Amino acid sequence: MEMKNKTIYILIILALISSLIIGIQRHIAENQYRRVDLTIDLDELMESAQGMDLKEVLTDLKKAGIHSVAVKEITLNKARAMGLLGVYSPSELRFLPGGWMDVLETEKLNTTDNMTLIITDSDRVFEMIKEQLTARFGKEKVAGYHTRDFKIISLAFPKTAELMNLELGFDFNQFDFVRELGLKIIPRIKNHPNLDETYIIQLFERLSEYPVSAIVFEGDEILGFPKDSRLSLISHYLRNYPFGLIETVTGSAPNFHQKGMEKVARLSGYNITRVFSLSRKEMKQLDPESILGKWSRSVERNNRIIYIKPIFKGHFASERNVALTIEYVNKLKTELTEKGFIIEDVKTIPFKTASKFLLVLIVAGATAAGVQMIDLILPALKRYRSILFVVFFIPLGIMLFTPMWILDILLVALAISIIFPSVALIWFIREACIRKETGASMNIKEGCVVFCKVVGIALAGALLLAGVLSDIRFFMKLEFFRGVKLAFVVPLVMIWAGFMAYWGKETAAKDSGALVKNMHHFLHQHILVKHLAIMGIGGAVLLIYLLRSGNLPGFSVPVFEQEMRNLLETLLLVRPRTKEFLIGYPALVLLIWAAANGRFNFLLPLALLAGVGLISLTNTFSHLHIPIFISLLRTLYGIILGVVVGIVAVVMIWSVARCLEKIQEVLVDE
Repeated sequence: MEMKNKTIYILIILALISSLIIGIQRHIAENQYRRVDLTIDLDELMESAQGMDLKEVLTDLKKAGIHSVAVKEITLNKARAMGLLGVYSPSELRFLPGGWMDVLETEKLNTTDNMTLIITDSDRVFEMIKEQLTARFGKEKVAGYHTRDFKIISLAFPKTAELMNLELGFDFNQFDFVRELGLKIIPRIKNHPNLDETYIIQLFERLSEYPVSAIVFEGDEILGFPKDSRLSLISHYLRNYPFGLIETVTGSAPNFHQKGMEKVARLSGYNITRVFSLSRKEMKQLDPESILGKWSRSVERNNRIIYIKPIFKGHFASERNVALTIEYVNKLKTELTEKGFIIEDVKTIPFKTASKFLLVLIVAGATAAGVQMIDLILPALKRYRSILFVVFFIPLGIMLFTPMWILDILLVALAISIIFPSVALIWFIREACIRKETGASMNIKEGCVVFCKVVGIALAGALLLAGVLSDIRFFMKLEFFRGVKLAFVVPLVMIWAGFMAYWGKETAAKDSGALVKNMHHFLHQHILVKHLAIMGIGGAVLLIYLLRSGNLPGFSVPVFEQEMRNLLETLLLVRPRTKEFLIGYPALVLLIWAAANGRFNFLLPLALLAGVGLISLTNTFSHLHIPIFISLLRTLYGIILGVVVGIVAVVMIWSVARCLEKIQEVLVDE
């Protein structure tokens, strides 16, 4: 039985309704996800505020808006710099005054070159360092000795840079100091393969005594990795503390990958948030206003812990750097509160995943749209639409209820991102062909309707894409949309195929096999030098297009474009995408104008350029870490600006054409 157009439209409408329901649920959850934690790195602050009263500095930062302090584990280097202990190799002790070698011999401490000696006069520091070294190296390698004035720890491990920078747990005196100031604490926990379940339990029992607002792990592993039992134990404790996924824009993934983080996130019930931080290098290179802008805009990407390193300008004194940091933290707090955010302990977003029933409807609608796209290009397959629908929908629908459901929605999302921009412009190409054959004209009102239909089809796809990917894993970027390059290229190929189906020697409006016949004719054409030149230019443009697309663009934005972006970010709530308002939508306006005036020679290049904008529109909604309201607003800005640019282009082209016509008339008269 042939699948009717009415059935296809009903399935797409049901999918769109499902996406709108999910979108509303998501928007409500995103509006509730308004808590932001401004945290300052304690080690960086201590370095920046050298010679200043740290208590006074932190008090001023708290008044400015700092909510918590990120405390890292202590290292031997750090402890030595703080004057808590000394670290020596046996050979170094021989040259120290005070007869230390005699002391060691009196204590019957055998020394070797592959040994490190740690000396302190503090019982607290002695017990802390000895306990942490024992947890990491084992009892057989660590020993402690007491003299009349000092405590000595011997470690059967050479004094190396690796040892001196090894994280050795927390100095809880720092926790006490922060707590007394009324600030929250974010521990930066570092993993070590020898830290067992007992260590983990003791650590979190101790952390429970302090006002911990979140956990951010240090290094490239989650505490407990690679032991599953330890990761499960960590996950149990992290149900009480959200842990931060650190955003990165320089790696192959959107979050800095810490081994074990996916498992811990899942077992903790996705009690997670995202962390934004500028590197020390960026903090030195950027001016304070740029730093403020990056801090502020990071919240738009669902970052809820802003990890602040002090502003550091080498030519400024410590007091000036600290004052700058306080000033811009206060500006950040003001900007965020004006946008409706609350400086408070972070809570995870109250949206975990969409209803499977709604997802099934979206999959059905996407499949129906795919069948419609095939029908537009190859009308000969129209009688097989029901079979095509069943062949694709059944496996995709079943996969939603298997452990492979994430892969399933990624496949559906990629299909949606290809199908809807393609259908929008292939439909227009077909309509233009029919108008040419019938000689029907197009007035301004009809042109506006056509524009709305084309953009509406693409926007429907964007909403389906946002609906099918609505899951906390995508909000937090543990998972992200795959196949970006395919999504940017394949629709252009489909648009070209649609053009070949309707604008060759044969037309699919009359001949259902037109595409095959036109392709055969095209492939048997003689290639001239001008064709090679056009192909070369087209290839270069395509390469630039691909390099400029995706999560990791292949080259940087030109200075003039960056200035334009900065201006738009200043004037508008969110910046529209360049590919949309400068290329896609103006090209679509020109495309409709050209078709209305019978200038069909420009149909294909303008359709491809318009496709760039519609692809970008759909892609905008694949960024689930951006709130859906922001994506809608960005799209609206892009359409409005793009239409204005398009109308200006039409007026300019029309004016130039009129001038050329008058000049030609004058030349003919002469």
